[in-house]
Amino acid sequence: MGASADVYQVSGVQQNLGPEPWRASAMVDFNPSEFSRIRFQYTYDMSSRTGQVNNEVLAQFLFTIGAHSAHTF
Repeated sequence: MGASADVYQVSGVQQNLGPEPWRASAMVDFNPSEFSRIRFQYTYDMSSRTGQVNNEVLAQFLFTIGAHSAHTF
């Protein structure tokens, strides 16, 4: 049985996982300043045994505050 087969053996038990599981993801990253970053990610996931589609959305905001070497406070 290969990796692209519809039937797999897990712990000696034969299981049918349906069509080949796969996942696709895309990310957009934006740096409005040198101190911040905004990131959005979308994932289309068909790795469920039932073939159910899972849509995932991630939003992330990173920022830096405080003194740094360019300025003395």
